[in-house]
Amino acid sequence: MAIPQIYQYDFFSDWRAITNLISTQVGDIDLINLAESDRDSVVESINKVISNEGTLASLTTTSKTSLVSSINEVVDSLLIGSITFSIGTETDEVIRISGQLKDKEGNNLAIPVGIQVYLSDNANGLSLAATAPSGGWVIGTTGILLSLIANKSATIISNATGNFDLDITEVTAKSFYLVVIMPLGNLVISSAITFS
Repeated sequence: MAIPQIYQYDFFSDWRAITNLISTQVGDIDLINLAESDRDSVVESINKVISNEGTLASLTTTSKTSLVSSINEVVDSLLIGSITFSIGTETDEVIRISGQLKDKEGNNLAIPVGIQVYLSDNANGLSLAATAPSGGWVIGTTGILLSLIANKSATIISNATGNFDLDITEVTAKSFYLVVIMPLGNLVISSAITFS
């Protein structure tokens, strides 16, 4: 749309019509969703919004073109969208639990990642296991286990495809649940790991 302009040869009625058109295109500044003191003019209102938004160049994200692209970059960087567990059968008092980490689209991860895990006695994961497995836990063949609380809580580093496995040894009849703390803080809990 062309910019409305008033020319020296325009009649008064043209001047009125163009002035009204400009007012309509600018809109009612009283409807701008800012404090009254911040909307004396369109320029003042825009500057207030930009000031509230902050300086895009100060973002620590790679993308600095808009807040949306920067937020999307942060969300994408969270990587882990879900995890699937596979619980093996008990052999010589050992049960292997395999975990496959997936991205937010449900695809297996294609990079190694670290996750926080712990053992719980409850299916809701709201308690740390009262006692650690009698024979402890170790990585089976895939991943790295960095212990936080001996045989109860650890950081696990997956392999390059987001996979890990954990061998738990228990000599008594007992059940555990493996709880993964996801990047946004939600818990993903395995089904029961039951020793007979």
